[in-house]
Amino acid sequence: MSHEITATDSAVFQGTKAWHGLGYVVEDDMSPLAAVETAGLDWYVHKTDGVYGYTNTGSMVIDQKRCMTYREDTNEVLGYVSQDYNVFQNVELAKLAMSVSETANVESAFSMMGGKRVVLLLKGGSIEVGNMNDVLDDYFCLVNGHDGKFSLRAFGTSVRVVCNNTLQLALNQARGQTYSISHNGDFETKLDDMRRALGKYSQSRDWFATTVNELAKKEVNTSTLETFWMEAFAMTVGDDILKDRDRSIKESIKFLENVKVTFEQERDALKVPASMWLAANAVTNYVQHKTADRGRKASYESRAGDVLMGKRADLSRKVMKHAMTV
Repeated sequence: MSHEITATDSAVFQGTKAWHGLGYVVEDDMSPLAAVETAGLDWYVHKTDGVYGYTNTGSMVIDQKRCMTYREDTNEVLGYVSQDYNVFQNVELAKLAMSVSETANVESAFSMMGGKRVVLLLKGGSIEVGNMNDVLDDYFCLVNGHDGKFSLRAFGTSVRVVCNNTLQLALNQARGQTYSISHNGDFETKLDDMRRALGKYSQSRDWFATTVNELAKKEVNTSTLETFWMEAFAMTVGDDILKDRDRSIKESIKFLENVKVTFEQERDALKVPASMWLAANAVTNYVQHKTADRGRKASYESRAGDVLMGKRADLSRKVMKHAMTV
């Protein structure tokens, strides 16, 4: 897989150049709008009224059910889309980034595949986990497609996205924790919902960082762990399971075996005392159906993303809030 940055693409990176050596490198912080302008991404995309062609006799034929998207600056065709496809401009992507934070700074901004993909990577900062000797460096990535084959997506990641290779890695790690909307249908309503979700992401991240450090300070014993995990089990399964005694016993055994394995693996990897943070981590890992053998760092990042923005975010936050009361 190549970096996919072609001769008609452009890029800018803050502080450090990308591995492929392409694009500009700037030392100063960049706002999303400044990054789009500096990277040369301030071109516009338009949609035709239909697709036109000529027969072998010279007669014009028109397909009004399909349209083309194209770059205004190069007249390069980007893709074929339906009539109800909504073009989302690069400048609008930059403005959407401001929903995450009004003071957002950009780590990288670039296009790929001749403009079919546009990426904005925002700096998220670092979350230091108290006495865990662990630091999570994170970013927030916004990606848009102009060819009708890629939805508008937003997700948190620890990957410095600078090309298609790193984008695919980040997307794979963020699977299940990505906010995505299609360009078709009632796009504006979906976009408004996305803006609200991105605004909550920033607030949730601040809460997450504070909660992580508080939980990391709370040491636990075997009795405390068993009690917390059984209470967490009741929170994470449906009433249908709790009301079925045999099924409840079977599922609780499975749950306890899973969380204990995850808990001990992360404790051994970090070489730290047992804490409520590790206990809560083990539960959120189970909530997402992650397996312990995927590695401590990957599962930690996945759980962080899920607590902040994933489809099980509410349940994960509920577990962590309960852990604070133990």
